[in-house]
Amino acid sequence: MGSDSNPDDGAETIESWMARALAAKRIRRRELARLPFEEKIKIVVQLQRITTEIRTSMGLPARKPWDLPDQ
Repeated sequence: MGSDSNPDDGAETIESWMARALAAKRIRRRELARLPFEEKIKIVVQLQRITTEIRTSMGLPARKPWDLPDQ
């Protein structure tokens, strides 16, 4: 984006985009903070599985995701 952009042409400024992105991040973090501990652990295991899949596909060593009992 150049500085010659007209702010009245409907284009979003970097500042307004950044403000929206940071607000959304704040909201998401609050949502995650309210989750029960068990749900947070499930999210961690999901991320471990994704990481393992990516590393394996790249031929890199990967740790085994936590093995949680089914509830």
